[in-house]
Amino acid sequence: MLIRRLLAFAGMIALTGCSSPTNTPATAVPTAASTPSLAAASATRGAPLATSTPRPTAGPTLVPTRALYAARVNGQEISRARFETELARYVAADPSRPDPNSAAGKQLSAQLSSVALDALIEQTLIEQEAKRLGVAVAEKEVEEEIKTLIQLRGGRDPYLAWLKQSRMAEDDARDLARADLTMAALRDRIVGQLPRTAEYVHAWHIVLATRAQADRILAQAQRGSNFSSLAQTNSIDTSTRPAGGDLGWFARGTGAVVWQEVEDAAFALNVNAVSSVVASPIGFHIIKVTERQTRALTIEDQSRLQQAAMENWLVTLKAGATIERAN
Repeated sequence: MLIRRLLAFAGMIALTGCSSPTNTPATAVPTAASTPSLAAASATRGAPLATSTPRPTAGPTLVPTRALYAARVNGQEISRARFETELARYVAADPSRPDPNSAAGKQLSAQLSSVALDALIEQTLIEQEAKRLGVAVAEKEVEEEIKTLIQLRGGRDPYLAWLKQSRMAEDDARDLARADLTMAALRDRIVGQLPRTAEYVHAWHIVLATRAQADRILAQAQRGSNFSSLAQTNSIDTSTRPAGGDLGWFARGTGAVVWQEVEDAAFALNVNAVSSVVASPIGFHIIKVTERQTRALTIEDQSRLQQAAMENWLVTLKAGATIERAN
């Protein structure tokens, strides 16, 4: 899985085939500016009458200033300037964006601000982890990546035009390419530790709307009634009912079965055993397993497990990090 920061880079590449961007200038988050002194606002009209005891002179008014960083990740700052540049790219990447001054435009800006900052936080975490693990990308690899990108854009001139449209300098593109390659190297290390085989079960189920119905059908299945016939006659799951409730073969954790309760129950069964009633968000299941087998993971299941591993890895990184977002 590519993290959102890298997906944003790929998404901007995909804009080649889109219509030309509108002429509406992209609006970034306003830069931190010095706040005018409040002294003028607090001045009174006319000077006070002189007295024998001089009044103490008020000191300078201290006005809180906006933090120069957008976030800190394990003590490492993400500058506000970097964040605002990133946000401008996100805005520029959407040629159909609404007027930034409209309600929809303001809502989109708020959403993009959150997404852009989250992406920078994730990228910083990834860079820190790569450094910790000694994962480094050679400049030669970055050069090859940029050459490939230039070829995909149709030459250097179209490439430079695309960079300008995407609010990027050439160094920005190199940084993104390096981030992409670093993430790929980390991904290879993580997924390389995953198993290549798994236990699969071939399961069937009957789904009923109420517990009372499920108890009645379960009693029939336990008395020896044909499971597939019961499913075809009674199941409310229209996707599996025609095939007698066949869920097919699946392995743990691949997402092939939507309901975790059903997956857990299936792997707890011996071959030809029938489960008790299992509740899920869609109803009440009765499950039967007809085969179990350890075999090589399918390509689809490998992809699902790899994606889950990368997501869990990032969640773990975040959970162990100290992340501070500035106001």
